[in-house]
Amino acid sequence: MRSNSLRFSLAIGLVGLLGYGCMKTDSQPEDHAVAGGGAGGTAGGGAHDGGASGSSEPDAAGAGGSSDSSAGTAGVSDAGGAAGEAGSSAGGEAGSSGSNCGELGQACCAASCHNGLVCLGSNSVCSCASALSGAYVIRTDGALLAEASKSQVAVINVETSAPLSPVANVQDGYSHGCAAVADSHSAWCWAVLSDGNASGQLGNGSTSNSAPLFQATQVLKAANQPLTNVASIASGASDIACAVLNDGTVYCWGDVTQVLNGGTTLHSGYALRVTLDGTTPLTGVKQLVLGASHACALVEASAANEVWCWGYDRGNLGLGTATGNGNSQYPKKIAGLPNPTQIAIANGGPLYSTTCVQDGANVRCWGNNNNQGSVGVSSSTGTFVATPTLVTTSASGGGVLDEVVELQSGTHGNAADFCVRRSDRTVWCWGSGFTPYASPYLATDVAAIGWAGDPRFLTGDGVYHLGTTARELNCGKL
Repeated sequence: MRSNSLRFSLAIGLVGLLGYGCMKTDSQPEDHAVAGGGAGGTAGGGAHDGGASGSSEPDAAGAGGSSDSSAGTAGVSDAGGAAGEAGSSAGGEAGSSGSNCGELGQACCAASCHNGLVCLGSNSVCSCASALSGAYVIRTDGALLAEASKSQVAVINVETSAPLSPVANVQDGYSHGCAAVADSHSAWCWAVLSDGNASGQLGNGSTSNSAPLFQATQVLKAANQPLTNVASIASGASDIACAVLNDGTVYCWGDVTQVLNGGTTLHSGYALRVTLDGTTPLTGVKQLVLGASHACALVEASAANEVWCWGYDRGNLGLGTATGNGNSQYPKKIAGLPNPTQIAIANGGPLYSTTCVQDGANVRCWGNNNNQGSVGVSSSTGTFVATPTLVTTSASGGGVLDEVVELQSGTHGNAADFCVRRSDRTVWCWGSGFTPYASPYLATDVAAIGWAGDPRFLTGDGVYHLGTTARELNCGKL
């Protein structure tokens, strides 16, 4: 099985970042608030407003802008933006705050930032990263960046030759990536390696590997029929790709052998609907996560959320079948999860996966323990755990991981890892690269966590970390 680290070394040195799973709403790291303040006027019908009025209210729109070729108007207060540059082929530049807070790298102004930047928390700084997702950074302007050897490069929309935008969330697949685009409610995919469409992972109707890397094409249901009404893309390292629609139904494409066809080989270049019985659509889905050969969905129910899983089963479905090499073609409800809110899946080798769920403020895991404690229970090292089990915080099994607000997965070598961010903004991890139970990672004031193989995270001082290495974000013109 190809690991994340192997494929990124083959594909311009990509490394992983955080993913929030496949959520129906675009989520940002906790504590974020976006303040008003737009870019200067653009030429010939630019999309952004002119200099901001200086509002410190979250999500306030920049005032005084123009959508034609004229320059943006100056902000009306000291904290407001200056006028945008006169219209030109490149458009006006972002307005200046005229103060010592709210700009990129500066302290937040009362938990807000200018020019659409994100505040990384109380007493923190302003950042251009609105979310981290797998091997990608989603910027506050909606552009999607892939981490490269020295910087980040934009994923391109092949129809416009411009950066794909505005991106809601991303899948970081084995050799492909996919994203939900918010304004058009559409799904787009691209190759990361030369075999990035061998199973139809791009969803464009073909299984050809001639697609250029990082050039996104739109996902189709049939010839010339785009998949529409898309809310989010499923996360997870896999050759499967799926989308959740705004009506809570799910479509998948790529290598759908296990998740749609009962284990009989099927590679689909078009998006196919997931059903409960071959006819009735799966509905109510809020988040979808993919393993190498199975899927799990967070489903809205009347009393509380539920988790449903299906596909190849060797303990990773949580159905109590610890060593059975079978297939559950249709989704089945997982017992023992009273308040699930988030799902993550990590692959530990071919057809070996571990699934974890944030359950209230705790985490419960099941599946392959990878001889490294991927389930987070030291006493179960080297076994399959067939049902949801609480992650502990000591080798003896004492203590329960709590205060969890964010959950992410990753790989270290060929085994699975998980990390969480707790409410005190610390990171705790377990699995092959760590201890076989949850223990603190050396990071504080963490605003968002990333891929857990060696944790990627963003701290309140605006620094983007790739493991132990600090990295500058590409916040400039693309």
